[in-house]
Amino acid sequence: MARNCLGIRWSKELGANEWLIKWKGLPESEAIWESVYLMNQQFPMFHLEDKVNLEPRGIVRPPIVHMYKRMSKKVNIQASNDERMN
Repeated sequence: MARNCLGIRWSKELGANEWLIKWKGLPESEAIWESVYLMNQQFPMFHLEDKVNLEPRGIVRPPIVHMYKRMSKKVNIQASNDERMN
């Protein structure tokens, strides 16, 4: 029986997240990585509780990037022509 989720990682091979599961009756050093899909199939009542924020693709949106583009200075053509005439 799964006891606790110690961590979450992205598996390139599976194309999905894996949970580091500590099993009931085994020491923490015996924890193994299990696919989220398998865990949900075998233990539908298993909840992450405080580990939800470890999801790399969770509800956190990417940072907002503000961009600024400097406007070119407007040149007064009439004033430029007047200066050239003097």
